[in-house]
This record gives sequence, C-alpha cells and structure tokens, in this order.
Amino acid sequence: MRIWLLHADTPYRMYRERKDFQNPALHIHADALRAFEKVRIGMAYWTDKRLTDEEGWNAYLVMQADAQRKFGALQHDFFGAVEDARILAEDPLPRLKQLWRDGVRVITPFWAGENPLGGAHDTDTPLTPLGRFILTNALAMGFLLDTSHASRPAFWDMAQLTRAQGVPLIATHSNFFDICPHTRNLTREEALAISLSGGLIGLNFVPAHVGAPADIDALSRHIDYALANGLGDALALGSDFDGVDTLACSLHGAEDLSFLADTLSCRFGSETVEQIFHQNAETRLGGWLSSVTENI
Repeated sequence: MRIWLLHADTPYRMYRERKDFQNPALHIHADALRAFEKVRIGMAYWTDKRLTDEEGWNAYLVMQADAQRKFGALQHDFFGAVEDARILAEDPLPRLKQLWRDGVRVITPFWAGENPLGGAHDTDTPLTPLGRFILTNALAMGFLLDTSHASRPAFWDMAQLTRAQGVPLIATHSNFFDICPHTRNLTREEALAISLSGGLIGLNFVPAHVGAPADIDALSRHIDYALANGLGDALALGSDFDGVDTLACSLHGAEDLSFLADTLSCRFGSETVEQIFHQNAETRLGGWLSSVTENI
C-alpha cells in the first residue's frame, strides 16, 4: 500500500515532547511506516504562538535539526512545511533561502489570529503588503502555498498570487464547510479554485473539522461531497497527525490507515480510495516534488 500525507506535525511533537521517531506514542513513527510500500509525508514545523516571531525562527532552526537527526534514512520520503510563516518576517529572503536548503517546500502562512503576513481563519484580514512580498518571492523560488488556516480574504489573495505565476494552490489539511461549518474548512468556491489550479485538498482527521460524531460516516460525507462537486481528482489525505491528541474515526495513527482504506473501499471502491490515498497526490505533485528535491 502506498500513502501520501500532506500534513503532519510530527517534528514539533518530537521536539516538544523529546521523543525520537521510534516512539509508538507518535501518530507517525518508524515502525508504523514500515507496513507501507511507499510513503510521502509533508512534515510541518510549527512554532508556539507564545514565542515572539524572532524566538520562533530560532525554535524552527533547533526543531529542524532535531527532526533531520531523528528521521534518519526515512527523511528522503519527507518534504518540509512551515506552518505560521510569521518566522520569516524579520528577514524574508535569506530565511526563504534557508528553508529551501532545509528541504521545506510548502509555506502555510497562518495558524491563528493575525501575523505580519495577514490573517488566519478566525479573522477577516487579507494579506498584508509584507505578506504579498514574502509569498510572491516564495512562489518564484518554487515553494507551494498552503491555504489551510487562512482567512477567506487571504485565501483569495493567495489564489490570485498562484494564478499569476501558474502554480497549483493547495490546502494540506482542510475539509468542506458545507458538510462541517468550521472556519478552517473550505467553501465550495475555494475548493473548486484549488482543484482548477491543479492543486490538492488534504482530508483532515481533526474531529472538530470532520463534524460530530467524528466517525467514518462523517468523514465519508466529506468524500461524497468532493465527488459530487467534481473534486475527486483533487482529493488527498492531509491527516494533521501529531497535531491533535484525539483523531476522527477512532484512528490511533498511521498504523490504522490500512484499516481506514479497507473501510472506505467498501463504500467508494478501491479505485477511488487509491486516488485519495496516493494517486492524486502523485499525479498532481509527484513531478513537482521530484524536480525540487533535486536542488536540495
């Protein structure tokens, strides 16, 4: 079985809890991944909001070094992401170059509230001039922009920037607002914009974003919605593993993905499940990932 996961907070959790990558308490750990034929995972570096922007940058540097040491040989199956790009604000261009050298390929500008780049999902704040400057330069360097956590106005600003440069737009861990009306979830118009750009929407396993009760039926309603709205080719797995304590569908971590695939195959067929679990991501991002990783 092959899997693509667009977003996991494993580096932050390893750093915060002083765990190594063999620790089975993690949602993603080395033993859990050995069951899969091939894996690709977007490993996100998030810095605690209680830190200043500058403290956050220094925490990223420590966290990134910690994760690369702990991942070992498996790091070749991972690509990096920065979640809450406020850490770039003090020195944007040199720091973008540093991220690129570190293997980061996805920028998630926001997490919560406002930052120097603009506003998150719990605000109505668009991109700031600094945000436009940073993200325009990030796109020119080859980064992808992740709209997860963005406000509605910031989403459309990011869509305009990516459209101008002919780059796919992604939402690495967001579900659908029409099914679960949480501000972290995508409206139909946003989801269609991502799909038409050639991007991906990663299903999120956070219970509050799936809907209550956060079971297989609830997650399936998001998949039904995507298929009914012509979004099937853009649907992937986001997960948000290691970003929350409790997961939807009674999942304990990556070791349960085979069970999830079998259960969803009974509802949607194995071909659709293979698309969601790896084929869509491989088709839409596989070539991009191969080309950018050659420059690491």
